[in-house]
Parts: sequence; structure tokens; C-alpha cells
Amino acid sequence: MEEEGYTLPEHLVPDISTGRMFSKWLRDEKGIEPKNFPTYKHRYLDGRIVDARLYPNELLAEFREHFHNTWLPKRARDYFATKDPSALDYLPKLLSHRE
Repeated sequence: MEEEGYTLPEHLVPDISTGRMFSKWLRDEKGIEPKNFPTYKHRYLDGRIVDARLYPNELLAEFREHFHNTWLPKRARDYFATKDPSALDYLPKLLSHRE
């Protein structure tokens, strides 16, 4: 989306939305409990600090696949519609790259 001119506002954190959905998928489909992963304190540029999970590198390919084939087509539109409707103009081109 950024290649097309969209800039994600600093207050948006779609990684939380994707992380929750991916964690549920890991539990339901793979029998992996993400709550057992180590955590660390993640500091955002605006100073917020949150507990974040350290996912094993072995899951990176599955996360990318899940993001592109599940989160984007099923959740991105609703996420951006409520968080930043201006992003909706950029989604069709992003989604068309998946096909």
C-alpha cells in the first residue's frame, strides 16, 4: 500500500490484529499454543510499551502465508474501514496482487 502512496498512521497497529488471528490459527489448526512462547517488552515509537510474543523463526513462512491468504482478504477491509477509511482506496490493488 505504501508503494501506492498510502502512509500508515502512527496510531494504527495492524500487527496486533494479525497476531491475534495468527495465534488463533496456530491453536486451532496446528495445535501450537502461542501463550507458551517467550515474551519481551516492545517499545513503539510513541513510547508505548507492550508485552509481545517471540514467535519461532520456523513459523515465519506460515505467518506470511496466513497474512497474505487469510488476514488480508478476510480482515483488512474491516480493519481499515474502522481504523482509517482512507486506506480502503489502496486495498483493491494490494488484494489483486494475490490473485
